[in-house]
Amino acid sequence: MSIVDTDWAKVASIFMEFVQQEITVWKDFHQFWIRENIPIHIVRYEDIMQNPETVLKKAVEFILDVDDISGTKAGQYVKLAVEDSRPVNY
Repeated sequence: MSIVDTDWAKVASIFMEFVQQEITVWKDFHQFWIRENIPIHIVRYEDIMQNPETVLKKAVEFILDVDDISGTKAGQYVKLAVEDSRPVNY
C-alpha cells in the first residue's frame, strides 16, 4: 500500500527529517561495530532465502566459535530447522 500524494504532501518534511535522523543513528551504530575489536558475522536476508542451511550453519559455527558443526547435535538442529518448506514471502 502506498500513501496518496495529498497525504504525502502533509508528512513529507517530517518523514525526510526522520530518515536523516535514522541514517545518522545507523551510521553511528555500524561505525561502532567496525571500530571495535569485536568478532562480527553478517547475515543477509537474501542469502538466508537462497541457501538457508549453509547460512544458518555458518552462523551457528560462528556463535559456537568452531570450524564445523557437521555431525554434531547443533548440525542436526540446523538441518531440522531448514527441513520444513520456508515461506515464499517474508
